[in-house]
Amino acid sequence: MATGGSSDGFIKVFEVNGGRKISDIVTSGGASYTLRFTGDGKHLIASHADGSLRLYNVDRSAEVAVLEPGIGYIPSYETSKDGKLLAAPSGSTLRIYDIAQARLTQKITLPGGSTPAFVSFNPNGRWLASTDQEGQLRIWEVAGGKLLLSLAGNGPAARPAWSSKGRSITVVGADDIVRVYGVRR
Repeated sequence: MATGGSSDGFIKVFEVNGGRKISDIVTSGGASYTLRFTGDGKHLIASHADGSLRLYNVDRSAEVAVLEPGIGYIPSYETSKDGKLLAAPSGSTLRIYDIAQARLTQKITLPGGSTPAFVSFNPNGRWLASTDQEGQLRIWEVAGGKLLLSLAGNGPAARPAWSSKGRSITVVGADDIVRVYGVRR
């Protein structure tokens, strides 16, 4: 499936093969900006013009929940591979949601009020990496919100990318240097 947001209050879902439109999902949050399917393909998450993050059931073409009403601009968000968790940065916090229960399970405030830009779950969903506007890479324990590792960067960093087994993480900084870090725990 593929999807596209619009300013007309609809999210359009298409078949990848052939491009046939499967459904129009009616939204109540205004224009939709960033759209992402969960890892299991059952849900779609969208950030909207009203600052909300909303969860939609793809099969029913219906809104399931407003995860955060009006929290402001959400630069990115990520789901765990199993489709159970969602992480979203906003302001100086990282928010982690249980998708099935549509509820906030963890709210992590970054030290020094830094602003997280990108997040990425490791393959087993136990850790969450975040980068911020200063290029800082942080790795968090998802279950307790504990900071496990913090590495300085050089200006805004791109989305962190985990290796397939979660043993290393790669980040590209504003200096265009690709940094690969080994991660053990």
